[in-house]
Amino acid sequence: ICQGNSPHLRAAPRDTGRVDSQQKAPFGAFCFLAEKEGFEPSKRLPPYLISSQADSAALALLHGAQVYSIQVVSKNTQNNKRRQLLNSTANNRFIFLGFIAAGFTNIFGMLAASEFFTNTAFHKLSPEVFSDFGTFMVMVWGLAYLAVARQAHQLPAICFVFAFEKAIYVYTWVIWINSKSDMLPILREETPLLALFYSGYGLIDLAYALFFAWVGIRALQK
Repeated sequence: ICQGNSPHLRAAPRDTGRVDSQQKAPFGAFCFLAEKEGFEPSKRLPPYLISSQADSAALALLHGAQVYSIQVVSKNTQNNKRRQLLNSTANNRFIFLGFIAAGFTNIFGMLAASEFFTNTAFHKLSPEVFSDFGTFMVMVWGLAYLAVARQAHQLPAICFVFAFEKAIYVYTWVIWINSKSDMLPILREETPLLALFYSGYGLIDLAYALFFAWVGIRALQK
């Protein structure tokens, strides 16, 4: 059966044998050629002398079409696998860079806010969280992020621990904002950097907590 707008379309020759699966009609028409005739072949006179001369009613399938179909499916499968590999590589690189950023944020953020442990006001504003020891431990957490950056996409438990740790700092920041937010205007006049840190570090920790949780969930799905 041929479909198209060309006036030159021609019907396939009537033959009880196989047809060429590569046959195409001219001028871009689409041809769908029958693989074989029905149960009763269309041969007219003269008839066959013996029954064995007639083609079987169950002719073999078009092997060429089968091979072509297998090749198309195989190629599509390879393309899908290649696309999935590229997406996975891009996501893993994003995760790696995210952990590197989290580590540097902890380390250099503490050094900048505390002015290399010389700013006593930084520790006094939140002695329960940012004492000398507490500030040092925040930097240790940063080193932990850096240490697992390359394998983080395969370590869901570690990622959930990091997410929980960040959630704790978000909780302490919310408590500090509710109780001491009236001190921020004074801090902005005296030490703008310190005011900037206390007014926003909880939001940064919240972003990293969500990031760590997403990496953990993704690692579990893998």
